[in-house]
Order: sequence, then structure tokens, then C-alpha cells
Amino acid sequence: MRGDDPMNKKNAYSHQYTEGEKYQESKNLTIKEITALVRKEIRVEFKGWKISVSKETYAGGASINVNIKDSPIKLYNSEYARLKQLEDHGSAVREYTDQAFKSYDITLDSLIYTDEGAVVLKRLKEIVEQYNFDDSDSMIDYFHVNYYSHVGVDWEAEDSLISQCVEKVSSLV
Repeated sequence: MRGDDPMNKKNAYSHQYTEGEKYQESKNLTIKEITALVRKEIRVEFKGWKISVSKETYAGGASINVNIKDSPIKLYNSEYARLKQLEDHGSAVREYTDQAFKSYDITLDSLIYTDEGAVVLKRLKEIVEQYNFDDSDSMIDYFHVNYYSHVGVDWEAEDSLISQCVEKVSSLV
């Protein structure tokens, strides 16, 4: 997202205004049309993946949701995947992920995802956000975006993708 062009900030409410690289050329499109562009770009870049791209509209806005349903790579960190398969995994996963909150050197993504998995999620987010703008200022509870977005792993596919990571790890041992 660009934020350094003074022309972009001309009519902005907040001093933190940013806009995606393709926002200007898509600003008159509907959320349905933007979702189609995002879906098309993801299909081209992520051949061999199953990725769902959907939209939601509601009073006050819209969102684009991108969810990985199947992956040709190992998405999850093996320790996180192992803990998630425990019968009572809640406290074990919480204790494991709390490391990110106790150290500046550890990110939550690095505890959950492999390096390659984190890169994929970041790239998906970049694709979605290139059609967006953000003129929000959370300090004063002001939110103004073209649309909200969510990028992640589909909750119905998560167990299967985690199992694949544990199987891939145990087959290497």
C-alpha cells in the first residue's frame, strides 16, 4: 500500500491514509467486481492450490475473505501442528503461542506457520489489499476503508492441513 504520495492524502481524514497499488483504477468498481479481480489474480499465481475467495456485504461496508482450503506445501509449523492434535490442545497451544507475547524476537505467525506458509499468507493479503484504501485512525475510533479483508486457512480444512504437516514431519523421521 502506498502512503507517501501527497496527492493520495489530499482528501484524507487521517494522517495515516494508505491506498493499494490498484485502488485508483478500481475505485469505481463494486465489491463483487473487485472480488472477481482478486479471485482471478489468485488463481493465476497459486495454481495447484484450493483457495476460496468470497465477499460479504453488510450495513456499513463489505469484506473480501480469502481462505486456503488445500495446500501443496506444509503450511503449519510442526510443533504447532503436533500440539493442535492433542486431545486437550487448548492450554498447550495457548502456552506455546504465548511465547510471541513474551519476546520481541518471536512473532505469532512464526510460531504457527512455516516460513513458506507465512510468505504465502502475506502474499495473499497483498493481493487483496492492492484494491483497497485505509483512512482509519484507531486512536480516535475512526474506521474508513474501501472494504475489510480476512486472509487465513479455512476452518473446515484446518484439521486436514495440520494432519498433513504432522504426517510430513513424522515421515521424515
